[in-house]
Amino acid sequence: MPWIMELKTGTDKWAAIGPSGGKRYEYATEDEARRMLGICYPDQLREERLGGAQRVRVREAPVKYRIEFHARETGALGLGEDHLEEVEALNRDAAVLKLYDKYEHISVGKIEEV
Repeated sequence: MPWIMELKTGTDKWAAIGPSGGKRYEYATEDEARRMLGICYPDQLREERLGGAQRVRVREAPVKYRIEFHARETGALGLGEDHLEEVEALNRDAAVLKLYDKYEHISVGKIEEV
């Protein structure tokens, strides 16, 4: 699971940090991401330690999963059908749980990271 740095851009809005016009920076471990946050944004962390508002953070980034499964839509009558959905979640179990927002009686066939 990749870790990312985020910068607060407004009231309760966070944006991933990366090069202008490029993909966000991703790190293999939380420690690596925190170390880079300390190097790149020392003033914001110092302000936070002194009682200021949180303006930067590190968090685990969601991953996109492609899931093949058999289910029926919630509330539908009759037999289930085969489906293919792409879901963003922190892990495979969370991705399957998101399917229950739209489907019931789910039988997962295949899950792969996209």
